[in-house]
Amino acid sequence: EPSIQALKNLKKFHDKDIKKLAEHYLTKLK
Repeated sequence: EPSIQALKNLKKFHDKDIKKLAEHYLTKLK
């Protein structure tokens, strides 16, 4: 499982797929 900090870093990328993946994991971690 990626850490929340790692996911927040991922969200800085402009790649739509990466952003989607980060959002998906962030909602799962809540």
